[in-house]
Amino acid sequence: MQESQLNNPGSSDIKTSRKANMSTSANSSGPGQPDTPVPRQRGSLRIWGGNFAETIRGAPWFVRFVLLVFLLCTAVPSLGTAGWLVLTAVSLLRMGQRGKYIRFPVSIYVPWIIYVVFRYDMNIAGGFQFIVQTLFPLFTGIAVSSERMSVHSAECCFRLIRTTFVGFLLIYVVEVLPVTIRDISFSGGATMSQSAIILQSMSIVLLSGFEKGAFNLVLLMMALLVPAISATRGPMAASLALLVMHPAWQSVRVRMLMTCIAVAAGFLFFTSERVQKKTFVSGSGSVDELKWENPDVLLNGRQRMWDDLLQESHKRMKFGHGANADAKFLIAAGHPTWLAHNDWLRMYFNYGGVGVILFAITLVWQYVHALRFARIFGGLQAIFLLTGAGCFIPFAIDMFAENIIITGQYFGALQYLILGLGYAGCAHAAAHAQGEKITAL
Repeated sequence: MQESQLNNPGSSDIKTSRKANMSTSANSSGPGQPDTPVPRQRGSLRIWGGNFAETIRGAPWFVRFVLLVFLLCTAVPSLGTAGWLVLTAVSLLRMGQRGKYIRFPVSIYVPWIIYVVFRYDMNIAGGFQFIVQTLFPLFTGIAVSSERMSVHSAECCFRLIRTTFVGFLLIYVVEVLPVTIRDISFSGGATMSQSAIILQSMSIVLLSGFEKGAFNLVLLMMALLVPAISATRGPMAASLALLVMHPAWQSVRVRMLMTCIAVAAGFLFFTSERVQKKTFVSGSGSVDELKWENPDVLLNGRQRMWDDLLQESHKRMKFGHGANADAKFLIAAGHPTWLAHNDWLRMYFNYGGVGVILFAITLVWQYVHALRFARIFGGLQAIFLLTGAGCFIPFAIDMFAENIIITGQYFGALQYLILGLGYAGCAHAAAHAQGEKITAL
């Protein structure tokens, strides 16, 4: 089998490999159990330790590049715009170079892409930029899925991603934490809180059976602390929801335990001084007082902004006003910002009910597709795919309160990079299981 035959994870070569039983080092499923993810046995995969220089060399240059851009954007927020522009350009270039080797399930996104392009209006300023910012994380995933992903390369990519997150946590401790502690009114850190959710998702996957250990538990706790300390309410709600709903949890008892932990953590978070002052004009309040009509709830103008957007949306309920039309409307209406801080409402305003439904179907389809392949292949592929799929849960929740779509350099690009690595590994494992040669590039 030539590598060019491994174009899509849904192609016949991978389907055939399901019958062939993935008895390789990249798959932990036992004989006759291709659909059941079996916890990784310690030592079967080198996903911890190893020489750092070897890890750098073993990971494809595109993976190294994306992770470097992520760290630079995190350390220097002013580079955010340059970050997504560079990632878009390099991803498209890589897709052009290796188009015949793409393994990402692009067909899932074709209807959504066509609809988004169809709703582009040249008379709306920033429309093309909004479309690109919405789609470039997908380009990143498609591009990395074209890489030749041997077991060694996948292990190096995993170690490099985990090392990157350690660097991310160090940046948070050095740059954000001191300001947060010094100034209780500081409300920054939303993008870093979103990035921490990806680390949380990966830590949960590992703790669910692949690699139990104190280090992963520490990483999980630190990932939960980032939105908690920063008092970012949307990402914190998304983080607690992920703790309960992550698809990697297989035990009902564990899920019940996580529910209890999430409820307790949510209560402590809500009653903290920082969150109370950010939520209520008076500086304190209870859950029962969280009502739109309560004048004591501090909404920072979001209620009027959302009401105006919703009322205007009803004029074009089916197909919306066009890409980035919400920004044009908010500025014309005299609002102090063009950012709605509600991506679902923004999606409805720009693309209408049809667009929202199509977008939701696309996310659910991708979520189910990734879980299916995680069950089939197991091993590192399952770690990548479960991590990426799990991120769709907090993504959908955080869309209600933040602008997570247009800050893809901090969340979406990483999520799709991890998904793309999973699909690249699946294609390699499929060919290896069938005893066929993969063309060296």
